[in-house]
Amino acid sequence: MSTSKFCPNCGQAVKQTDKFCQHCGAKLEQAQQGYSRTASKKPLDKKWLILGAVVLVLLGAYLGGRSYYQPNKQLERFTTALVGKGDVKSYLVSSDQNLKITAKDAEAFKKSFANSQDQVATMKQHFLMGSSYAGYSWVKSGSHWLIFPAYKLQVNPAYVTLTTNKRGVKFYQDGKAITKKQATMANGYGVKVGPLFPGQYTFTAKGKASGKPIVVKQTKVLAAGNNDLALELATVNFKVEGQAGQAVYINNEKVGTLDKEGEKVIKNYPASAKMKLYLTTKAGNKEIKSEVVDVSGYTYNYQDVDEDDLPEVAPKFKGLISKDEAEDLLESAFNEGEDGSSAASFVGEENNDSYNELVAFFKSLHNLSSYEVEDIKSISPESTTKVKVSYAMKYTFINYDSDSERKKIQQFTYHDAEIVYDQKDNTYKLQSVGKTGTKADWERTYSADEDD
Repeated sequence: MSTSKFCPNCGQAVKQTDKFCQHCGAKLEQAQQGYSRTASKKPLDKKWLILGAVVLVLLGAYLGGRSYYQPNKQLERFTTALVGKGDVKSYLVSSDQNLKITAKDAEAFKKSFANSQDQVATMKQHFLMGSSYAGYSWVKSGSHWLIFPAYKLQVNPAYVTLTTNKRGVKFYQDGKAITKKQATMANGYGVKVGPLFPGQYTFTAKGKASGKPIVVKQTKVLAAGNNDLALELATVNFKVEGQAGQAVYINNEKVGTLDKEGEKVIKNYPASAKMKLYLTTKAGNKEIKSEVVDVSGYTYNYQDVDEDDLPEVAPKFKGLISKDEAEDLLESAFNEGEDGSSAASFVGEENNDSYNELVAFFKSLHNLSSYEVEDIKSISPESTTKVKVSYAMKYTFINYDSDSERKKIQQFTYHDAEIVYDQKDNTYKLQSVGKTGTKADWERTYSADEDD
């Protein structure tokens, strides 16, 4: 079966083997060649179209990139990210080639500009005018797509010297341990850390005081260059006063007991924002608690203060008399007993048996020159409104003879003096001045012109 084709001149069907059209006489070979030449032009035109399109795309991309990567527009994107939620790591470069900037470094730098839009705006204006700002410079660094210059913020590295007042303290930067060995410095012990990318960091010092852990933490913005940060482990130092055997508590933890002198020195105890101290003592079968005293402000350096010069803390027990108050009350009572003019310091006043015994005692004495309460030896609570007191009383006598004057001093210890608290009048009164023996604790005799 022969294959048909059409005459390119008249369009009539002709045979594949015909050389001339049977209808119009046109030469078919020439027409076929013309047809072939026309058909072969189409692929060539398509290539040129594709090439032209590619050129246009590349030209558009170049022009768009040149606009997008203009120095001012890169600066605009950087400052927007700095005060917003964007990432600034790709915009940062250090003048120290050994300092590799991490995502954490970039975040620390960004934190240093938190809530500082005015500062960022000022920095931007300096860069637009071609000047640096606070050690920062807007510089050409690398390229984008190997064509467009990249601009970045160049920053000098930061160093920080961390110091503390205790040996063996461990330092941390943003929770990560600093392994560099401590050195002794003029103002304590510490380490120098760096190079770091300037920014906001949190440094921590961990140590022990009086066997207890103590931690101090501080957040600091490090500027380019050298920085100093003191992480002092604060401790409190003071003296607690009360009655022998009373327990001492700080923040509900027992820290000791008052000695036989009624004292307890608290030294190098870890300080905290709220430090509440109180005492406890037995009142009969009941344990009672003193008032609570805030001691968080007693942050003295124990090494620099003599123990006798430490501040004193003497918590009071409601209804229980203090040493000073007991001494004043007894002095007043003995004065009243000596002259018999008043009994206001006694329960029941003139009807009080102990008061009348004291008046009789003074009437029996001869050559008495003076007397004084020498020492409150102990105060023992019997209840929340009653105590028993042991105290020393010193008497001075002047004896006259034909040749000279002699001074005799005797001290007696009184036991079981009873002092009660009058809740209605908010006053203390004596139920009894206590009892003493007939023999003095000690006795000394001097010439009247000699010192005691």
